[in-house]
Amino acid sequence: TTEPTAVVQPLKNKTNRPSYKPSILVDESRLIIGSYFHPSNENIAIAPMLEQHRQIYGQLPQCTLLDAGYHNIEVLNHFVALELDVLCPQGSVDKTNEWTKQSHLGLYPKSVFQYDEANNIYLCPQKQRLVPISSGEDAGSRRYVQYRSSTCANCPVFELCTKSEKGRSIKQYDGETVKEAMVQVLQNPRAQRRYRKRKAIVEPVFAELKVRQGLTRFHRKGTPGAKLEFALHCVAYNLKRAFSLSEGAIF
Repeated sequence: TTEPTAVVQPLKNKTNRPSYKPSILVDESRLIIGSYFHPSNENIAIAPMLEQHRQIYGQLPQCTLLDAGYHNIEVLNHFVALELDVLCPQGSVDKTNEWTKQSHLGLYPKSVFQYDEANNIYLCPQKQRLVPISSGEDAGSRRYVQYRSSTCANCPVFELCTKSEKGRSIKQYDGETVKEAMVQVLQNPRAQRRYRKRKAIVEPVFAELKVRQGLTRFHRKGTPGAKLEFALHCVAYNLKRAFSLSEGAIF
């Protein structure tokens, strides 16, 4: 409550506290080659960390593996604009082994509905068509088109799909096709195998920072102090990792 530049937000331990959003970009040798520090927005970290990668290696990464927290229009469109490969699941693969986001109501999630861009329709798991019926804006001024099926009443899986007597409906927001395309890409077993390498690359780095280096909270007040503390942790980690990668090093 005495940290004016931090933002009260949910933490990993399910509590709400004034905190920051430090981010890291790690290469396959588990060296931190990009870092960024922001009070609350991890999305902002993507562009500067990719630039740090370019400064070190002379090029942008051929493929970036992101966790589900980055599965949004802003981030995915950034990679599209740069023409870079990215794999970013909708679901929490490492924790639940789910590639798509599940419905909190226990119904079919939106991800199982396939969008047919040529005909501007969705196909449900039973291969029935959902057609556009209306458009509008949500409370956040995001524009959307609503799709609905007129054949739900006699569907054998009606209760697994919707609780509405009018049938199942889906909202597609402006720019959301890039998220749907990412879901389709990660249905490919080859893409899934490649993405599963992420855990072995970055999770040991998180463990080293949190457990061995004790980076579970910042001890300096204000953004400049906390940012410096984070940078020192990254330097300390990289020094140890560089020694461990050198010939004959023993830890």
